[in-house]
This record gives sequence, C-alpha cells and structure tokens, in this order.
Amino acid sequence: MYYTIVIFIRRHLRISYTDYQVTIELYSSASHVRLDTKSTSIQSGENPIWNEAFLFSLDSDQLDDYYLEFTGKSR
Repeated sequence: MYYTIVIFIRRHLRISYTDYQVTIELYSSASHVRLDTKSTSIQSGENPIWNEAFLFSLDSDQLDDYYLEFTGKSR
C-alpha cells in the first residue's frame, strides 16, 4: 500500500525583487539517497505567490523512513 503526501507551496514574504524558486527533495532516511525532486515555477517580486501542490508517493511500510528538504533559490 502506498500513501501520497501533498506539499502545498503558497507564498514567501519579504524577499528581494529577484526571480525565486522553491525546490523540495524527498530522501530515504536510512541511506540518505534522494528519491524524488520537485520544484515550483519561478516567480518574481517582493512577495511571490505560487499556489502549487506537489505529490510524493510513499511506501506505507516505511513512512518513518523519509524526510523532505526544502531549498529556496534566487536567480
């Protein structure tokens, strides 16, 4: 059985006027291997709004064996 985790990226407050993107990486806790990567679209402005959802499918037998890493990048 698999579960789906939904990550919803809404907005980022008070950043500079550059292009900005958020990356979400799913890792295995046991091996620290990256299993999947998702990224938002690139947004500009002081308070960018994405309103984007990201889906990750996880094995239900190992739900405690995953972690997510979020990274914000300006371009």
